[in-house]
Amino acid sequence: MNNKFVGLFLLLTLLLVACASAQPGSAPPPSQPPSKIPASQMPYPDPCATPLTLALNLEGAAQFPSAINAPADQPPSLIPGGRQAAQELADALQPSLTLCAYTISASTQTVIRQADELAKGGNQDQALEILRQRLQEIKGTVSHGRLAIPRFQETDWRGVVRDILGMAAAVYDLDGDFQPFHDAAKQIVRTHAAQELANADLLGSLRIEEEAILFGIEDVEQMARQRVNQIATEMIDATIEDFDPCNADREAVKQLLNTAAKATLLGVEGLEPGEERYEAVKTKAQQALAHQWNAYVRDRGLSSSLLEDVPPCRVAGRLDIRIFSICSQNWVIAGGIDFESVPDTDPLELTGTGQISYAEQSTIGGELDCSVNIDAEVNLSGKLTKEGDVRLLELTPSFSDDGHYAIVGRTTPINDQGVYPFNSYGTFVMPWVEGSVHPAFEQTIIQYILHISAQE
Repeated sequence: MNNKFVGLFLLLTLLLVACASAQPGSAPPPSQPPSKIPASQMPYPDPCATPLTLALNLEGAAQFPSAINAPADQPPSLIPGGRQAAQELADALQPSLTLCAYTISASTQTVIRQADELAKGGNQDQALEILRQRLQEIKGTVSHGRLAIPRFQETDWRGVVRDILGMAAAVYDLDGDFQPFHDAAKQIVRTHAAQELANADLLGSLRIEEEAILFGIEDVEQMARQRVNQIATEMIDATIEDFDPCNADREAVKQLLNTAAKATLLGVEGLEPGEERYEAVKTKAQQALAHQWNAYVRDRGLSSSLLEDVPPCRVAGRLDIRIFSICSQNWVIAGGIDFESVPDTDPLELTGTGQISYAEQSTIGGELDCSVNIDAEVNLSGKLTKEGDVRLLELTPSFSDDGHYAIVGRTTPINDQGVYPFNSYGTFVMPWVEGSVHPAFEQTIIQYILHISAQE
């Protein structure tokens, strides 16, 4: 009986203990995972960790008419270059040799390994110290904005920065203060990038722009962007000016369009439809393609109706000069001016020389009644322009002398003398049409008649 009672008491005691252990707060909570990752486990914030793509005007370049559509036996035309072509141009402009492409120099890698070995041996402070010493040593090679000692790969300032970033990562892994390393790298980029920018070409300026963005150096970034815009603007302006539609082959047209699309990518102004640079590129490219097409038509003896209407590259002709004879009361040719276009001018400039010579006398009873005497050299300058759909000659002849006439009046009461006022016309305009006459009316004593001998 007593044994049963003792057993029952022990069982009740165990149950009470078990219930008590299950009450809230009766035991420490189980371990929880940390609320955040310790700094030593976070990735090192390397500026080169994430590849940077410079922002370019892809949409504008894709819409620019930088491609040539050339169907068989039809005139070629311009069409938008498209997204793929614009992306290829943009990829070619992305810097590939920034400081992030450098590898850490062998000498700095040796120091980093030494620091790692010291840290593994429990000498963390000593490990951090040799990294700090190495920083000071490398900084000395680029002191005062110059690379002072050609002992390391770091004689290129980008190599110096890459080495410093490598050591910063090592310091970070040792739970040290990597900020002095970042600050040193940033200052080197600021100093040397600004110095280098003054003589940098397009790709070099883009590289500096990207490096300034990586380190958050906004003033250098803006300077680089301005340099890029300056170079790209000068590039497209020079290309437009040097492009000659009369002598350009298909490859030259492609280069013009490619340069314009590249300038569009880089944000050069004036390359939107209707703007000056856009229209200049488009007009010159279309003219060149039209000349190439016209040469194709002529070479194959095709119908002249297939020829494109395009400003000619070369013209030549003659201006006949006729006078109304005071004596005979008839129109007579007194001479003329041969002219031709001046190469590589736009609008097409003209130059020519000629001579006029005419003499006439009439007598009555063996005595002089009327005389005309003209003898002069003439120089011609001018240009071929277009107004609407009509091409016009704008001409300025210059005569060495005016013509003279005299009426003695043997049979009439008229007694007069005067000049043919060749130099009084100054500059005049007449249509670029075979056989056109200026002035068109006949109430004059001088007229010019156009004959076209070449137009191509």
